[in-house]
Amino acid sequence: MVDLINNWLLLKRKIQTVQSLYDYWVLGKNTVPETPRWSVIRNVLHWVE
Repeated sequence: MVDLINNWLLLKRKIQTVQSLYDYWVLGKNTVPETPRWSVIRNVLHWVE
């Protein structure tokens, strides 16, 4: 199992995707902010903002 993970990491380093994966999963970069879900209280009745 260790050899499998080591080989996977070597391949990812060769095609330079480790940094982009780290940025996405650890640093939270390149994420799309979620828009709030549609709500009757917010969108129709305007009770909250």
